[in-house]
Amino acid sequence: VYAVELPGRGQRADDPLESDFETLRSSLQADVDRWATGRNFIMWGDSLGAVLAYELILHMGDTMAAAGILGLTVSGNAGPTVAALERGMGESVEEYLGRQVASVADMTDADWDKFFLAANAKDENIRQILRDPDVRRQAMGPLMADCGAYESYKNCAGKTLRCPILTLRGSKDQITAGGAMESWKLVAGSRCEHRVLQGVGHMIAKEAP
Repeated sequence: VYAVELPGRGQRADDPLESDFETLRSSLQADVDRWATGRNFIMWGDSLGAVLAYELILHMGDTMAAAGILGLTVSGNAGPTVAALERGMGESVEEYLGRQVASVADMTDADWDKFFLAANAKDENIRQILRDPDVRRQAMGPLMADCGAYESYKNCAGKTLRCPILTLRGSKDQITAGGAMESWKLVAGSRCEHRVLQGVGHMIAKEAP
């Protein structure tokens, strides 16, 4: 198992946050390629990590790193061709917030709190986190950077992957619509399977590890 850590999290907690998708992807590529070379593996990406995993695989090209890819598993995000066309936070989030958001820059503090609560619906500590300004700032920073990176993802050419794709969605996900997950079939050059996890929300990794 190789867990990719993004800036501002875990052992990279002190690293500057990155809100540009391509800069983020390129900063991770060499380490991922190095680990993947000589191994058989399945790539998994959740939320922003779903399209990030797709692009990491594409940028492996025909290198030795790509030789061992057995499949891509994704959750919590539309397929890349749809994601690249979405404005702001995406239509599903706009429907939940009850208003159109042309850009993450237009999000109010109340919008961010509502989005954070929706994404972590089963975490009883979230409301307490939002009440403490310092803790809220630490929690919101990575989320806001992720959403900025997602919004900047605009250059998807829709290239298909040779490996199978498995999509996972929680039946109670308030952030990503079912149809959005099914759009992964547009970049599937092999088998594409969709699964719904009953009783699970947006945070599949936390709620159904």
